Amino acid sequence: MEPADHDGATHVVDEPSDRDAPGADPPMPGMATRADVARLAVSRGRQADAEFCRLMLAHHVGGLHMIEEVVERGQRPEVIRLAERMRTGQRREVALLQTLVAELDS
Repeated sequence: MEPADHDGATHVVDEPSDRDAPGADPPMPGMATRADVARLAVSRGRQADAEFCRLMLAHHVGGLHMIEEVVERGQRPEVIRLAERMRTGQRREVALLQTLVAELDS
């Protein structure tokens, strides 16, 4: 998945060629594999909605783990404050995504 800044801009990241090998883990928890993005690219309608929500849910949960680490171990107050604000927003989005996934999978 092309990483997106919180302003919505996407960026292509040079990824190792064996990233899509069977059983290969994404570079960090919550990052979509190329196979995930390919599935999203060919899905339509409700299937696209569900795939997007599942991928974003995993992405946000991974982000929450990173946020907790920097809140516990970080030093710079502005970084910690930013992480705490991000945690609030991502928790809300996780709750919404969980609701949407449940609805779309029913």
